[in-house]
Amino acid sequence: MTRPILFFTIFISIYLVCSGCSHNKPDGIKIKGTVTLDGVPLETGNITFHRKDIDQSFGSVILNGKYETYVQPGEMTVRIAATRQVGTKPRNDFPGDTVIDPVLESIIPEKYNLKTTLNCVVNEKGSEQNFELLSK
Repeated sequence: MTRPILFFTIFISIYLVCSGCSHNKPDGIKIKGTVTLDGVPLETGNITFHRKDIDQSFGSVILNGKYETYVQPGEMTVRIAATRQVGTKPRNDFPGDTVIDPVLESIIPEKYNLKTTLNCVVNEKGSEQNFELLSK
């Protein structure tokens, strides 16, 4: 897995965890939808909606192909990320280190995350936004 994909996945995960820490009522328009990869619901991943006119992002975890989040209405750039473990490797940060780290690879093509071509428009009423991704 390339470093940019790993850093992107870590950043999105941290962002989603931190954005979910508030106990206040969600602010914005509720949207939900499904994400499939080659016709199969994406088991787990992250989806981020980035407003094009201001520097504001909204995100959600994808579970069993479904997500739900609150966003401010507007034109959005959408990024979807998901990884799978393909092995392990020793960390070797210091002599005698016995920690084993997972080796991850992205299962989502860059055209849907780092170099996304996905867009959507969310209006004041909210909507269902479904994304049918292809691995090739």
